[in-house]
Amino acid sequence: MDEILCTALETGALNMRYYEEDPDPILSANCMPFEPEEFGKITTKFSRLIIAKLLSSSTGIGLAAPQVGILKRAFAMKYPDSEKQESICLFNPVVTTNGDEWVYNEGCLSVPGVFNQVRRPKNAFVHYQNEDGEEKKLEMTMLTARIALHESDHLDGIMFFDRMSKQMRKATLRNWEKERRKLTKERKL
Repeated sequence: MDEILCTALETGALNMRYYEEDPDPILSANCMPFEPEEFGKITTKFSRLIIAKLLSSSTGIGLAAPQVGILKRAFAMKYPDSEKQESICLFNPVVTTNGDEWVYNEGCLSVPGVFNQVRRPKNAFVHYQNEDGEEKKLEMTMLTARIALHESDHLDGIMFFDRMSKQMRKATLRNWEKERRKLTKERKL
């Protein structure tokens, strides 16, 4: 089991990872899948921890494992279009898309305070395992699909600004550098 994951499970704490350099060694890395022996007790506890971390954020609607320093294939997400559906943690997700694309302003908890336009498909199909290792699938549209696609990108080391033109990416990273200096000065990072 991953050392950082082991520590997080022991302490019950997950620490946010902010984009530090280009490319960031953790946030730009490919994640490893959860293994069959990790399902059950380990994934259940991790699911509770990452959902709690997501819910503690006033602005976040999704959070991937590498954003808390864990290079495993899992992410948690809220359902912003439905107050009835609880947040969910998806393990070893595989996302496929179809249909038209749309442009929408995206942000990221690892790059707080910075937003920019990203083009993504309107529809996504997600095959994943739940915390017990059972195979599941979800069909998502619009904002829910966007969340799954954004978080799934994190598992492959792709940041939202990597989906932008070179010019937009540069501008986004410049904005992040300004925001990061401000947040560091205010001691919020």
